[in-house]
Amino acid sequence: MAQRPRLPPEYATALRKSILDACAAASKVLRTSVSTDADKGDDGGAAAISLVLETVWDALQEYARQNNGAHSPASRLPPEILCSIFALLSFADRVQTSHVYHPWRNASLAFPARLWAMIPPTTRLDIMSSLLDRTAALAIPVDLMGVHLKDPQRVVPICELAKLHMPHIRTLRLHIDEFAPAQSRAITSLLHTPAPVLRHFALTDGQTRGTFPFESGFFCGHAPMLEQLELGASCTQHLLSFVASNAPIRSISMQGVTMRPSDPVWRFLRQVNSSTFTELEFWTLPGESRSSDKIQLPRALTRLGIHLRGAADLATLDMERITAISSVRVAPFASVNRTRLHAAEIAPFLPQNGYHLGDMTVILRRGHGRATLMDIQIVTQSLQESDSRPGRRTRTFLQVGSPTFFSLPVWDSTFGMVTSLTLYIPENLNEWPKLDAGPCSNVEHLTLTYAVWEEGHPLTELADARMAFPRLRTLALQAPICSRPPILDAYALAAVVPSLQSTAAKLEVLSLHGVSVWPSCEVLRDVAVDVRVEDEGLILFPDLWEEN
Repeated sequence: MAQRPRLPPEYATALRKSILDACAAASKVLRTSVSTDADKGDDGGAAAISLVLETVWDALQEYARQNNGAHSPASRLPPEILCSIFALLSFADRVQTSHVYHPWRNASLAFPARLWAMIPPTTRLDIMSSLLDRTAALAIPVDLMGVHLKDPQRVVPICELAKLHMPHIRTLRLHIDEFAPAQSRAITSLLHTPAPVLRHFALTDGQTRGTFPFESGFFCGHAPMLEQLELGASCTQHLLSFVASNAPIRSISMQGVTMRPSDPVWRFLRQVNSSTFTELEFWTLPGESRSSDKIQLPRALTRLGIHLRGAADLATLDMERITAISSVRVAPFASVNRTRLHAAEIAPFLPQNGYHLGDMTVILRRGHGRATLMDIQIVTQSLQESDSRPGRRTRTFLQVGSPTFFSLPVWDSTFGMVTSLTLYIPENLNEWPKLDAGPCSNVEHLTLTYAVWEEGHPLTELADARMAFPRLRTLALQAPICSRPPILDAYALAAVVPSLQSTAAKLEVLSLHGVSVWPSCEVLRDVAVDVRVEDEGLILFPDLWEEN
């Protein structure tokens, strides 16, 4: 049995003697300093000993803390590694952790651009002045991802602090939730301050109080780097102020837009710098137009996002001009009674004659009750020589109800048209939608991606949906990434592949991702010429609204 290490005798004796001498000296001083009252004499001696022991114990603990800190694994990590660890924490956790241990605080402050340049949404920006001062001293641009003016007592100090740091604010998302009329001057003063590095500005006014009194426009007309502009439902009236500044705006997002050609907003949009303005997203307001005129969108647009309240919103849009836009995204306006898109709302955007058959991605989602919704993205290639902007066309539709595809024109332009189809299947899907309007007559490449790989026969859901792929050439199955790849029964897969109703005797390629095949791949050569097994699996479902 190994002996416990000990100090050399001479060191142990010297340490013990020094501690005893120090304790004796301290006790002597304490005894003479306490009251000499006779009935308190004994208590004074006991109190002195207690105080000495308490001090010695505190010293031992401090010695242990210092040595533990000097030799702990965390203290030996390079600052760059500590920065990477901090970056994984939420902003609030970074603040708390940086106060636990002094070297950690030093490491966090050594990388302000990575750790402290983005401040998440807050109603208490006024308490972060020291953080903003540090980034300002280093000329680091900061992103204020949500400054909420909610507490009337904080409106003025928040506005004054933001105004002070406007020279290095890169993103400002301002939410005016509540303020007293007397405080409007502070808000106006903030929005009237030059913003030399501002790239992204968002303004929402929850109280719909109307315009702010600007004499020379937002930021005094000096926001030379402004690229992204977001205006809430009661703030679209400020659009002209930004147009007049001639800022290089690339993207505009507006809420609460009326679908009337006479609305000045549409005229202002066409006045935005056409050399930079390429992206537009808007949420519609209810209301019908009696005019026969059409809303003319800027010709330079390459990305368009529309949040519809109903098919009537499309009646006044110039769809011919929209056809030339490279990427169009359509979603239902989020409300209690509005949860899905219908055939009349997506049919006008679907590619017609003159387009090469392309790719289609479908993400199945759980709806209310037993309903199943789909996010859909279609990519086609224009074949028209007269097209002013030839090339790819991407059309994205969110929350489409499966009955929509019982309409043959919609089916023929989606499942019945594309040559490549990718289906993302979530966990605990209510039920597979019955998509039996017709065969997927042009699909040659089919990919099924699963959020959870459940035991049982794969592809049975396609048989339940009565989907047929007569021209199918390649099939890919993808499981999620996990520590132990799920097992795929090769016999079960070989038995169900014929239900896809391909007219070919065998598939050209069968690729399996993130699974382990049992008993072997040889069983699958009865249904595919080339069988491939890859290690990589699915990480996350894509965001079709953003990734196109």
